[in-house]
Amino acid sequence: SDLGITPASDGTVIRLVIPALTEETRRDLAKEVKKVGENAKIAIRNIRRDAMDEAKKQEKAKEITEDE
Repeated sequence: SDLGITPASDGTVIRLVIPALTEETRRDLAKEVKKVGENAKIAIRNIRRDAMDEAKKQEKAKEITEDE
């Protein structure tokens, strides 16, 4: 994504000029962080659900006991 970072090189050092955050940029970043966080929660929920389903199948097939 376009971060507005401008690289500048003087031969031996590369400097990245990072502009100050505007209110709009801050809001956009907050939205993006919220979206990434929500996607992570959904992914974790799906992984847990799949693991629980697999454990129930194995328990039903007597491959594992309830305590395992």
